[in-house]
Amino acid sequence: MKKNIRSTFFLTIIALSVLTGCKKDDTDPKTGTVTTNMKQSDNTGSTEVDEAISNVNDVISNQIGGGGANARIAAYDLPCGVVKFDSTESSGKKTYTLKFGDQNKCGYKKKSGDVSFKLESGSHFNDIDARFTITFINYTVESNATGQSVTVNGTIAVTNLTGGYIWQVVIPSSNTLHKDAVTHSVRGKFMVTHANGAVRERNYFQKRTWSSTSGWAGLRLTIAGDTTASLGANTHSNVYETGKTLDGNFDYVSNLSENFLWTNCGTTWAGPYVLVKGKARANVNIPNVTPAYFDVQAGYIYNISNMTATPTTDANLCDANAYKITIELGTYLKSEQYQLY
Repeated sequence: MKKNIRSTFFLTIIALSVLTGCKKDDTDPKTGTVTTNMKQSDNTGSTEVDEAISNVNDVISNQIGGGGANARIAAYDLPCGVVKFDSTESSGKKTYTLKFGDQNKCGYKKKSGDVSFKLESGSHFNDIDARFTITFINYTVESNATGQSVTVNGTIAVTNLTGGYIWQVVIPSSNTLHKDAVTHSVRGKFMVTHANGAVRERNYFQKRTWSSTSGWAGLRLTIAGDTTASLGANTHSNVYETGKTLDGNFDYVSNLSENFLWTNCGTTWAGPYVLVKGKARANVNIPNVTPAYFDVQAGYIYNISNMTATPTTDANLCDANAYKITIELGTYLKSEQYQLY
């Protein structure tokens, strides 16, 4: 749907670069923060994959999926950076490819490479249990500001657990095409090549549910973990991502104790969409460091003028603009800080 609804909840690994080289001398006893010169964080690859998945959902809903009841079909453009949209057919199955060209700027980014998708099972993308794959072939995103880039290769499988197109949840319930909710299972592995040449694995285990209480203005996206995984001697539930950290190449498991929730805080499809709830923990396996984790909790209002933060209430959810980040690394570090969305 709207490109601003991205699954950037992977900010649970936003600060994993502080998990390596942690010595007591590195820690400021007054602030409990660790200085790092890293220009690129662990979540960069995941963020770009999420945006690409959102692009594919847009194309399916508006171009491939028919989308006749979608009020914004007439105004739909291909995702930013796409210079060619191809399709090929083999054994009765079509593969659609978004070809990105880095000569076009997309805000503060340049994109290149291919993102393709193919219906693997089911007759249509909106069938119950229809499954399609999204394949990344040297999909590269470069920051205009820093010149740093990440390159993604791999395949994500998406299963439509409920059937329906995402746009169907925003049309009136009196319409025969209305869906109360559309849920996708998202699983797969991809490799991220970072700016320093390091290649790191990411694995997705997620459920993404779109629902609405009142058309576009009530549109919500909920992110949940979809597996159980072990890290060291511990087993974690509601896991949505596993992989290796950029610094140190340590194993990590990210799970949710409260599902992430984005809501449309506007009155039209344009949003804005705000991350209003959710709490995740990134558990990291660092030799001789116990515990090693950090929590990210959404739903805080940060006041820049006086540098204070307060949690939202049900009455002011749309004012949320920050996460609370809690880090604990053995006896070396325990701190709380806030990061603006």
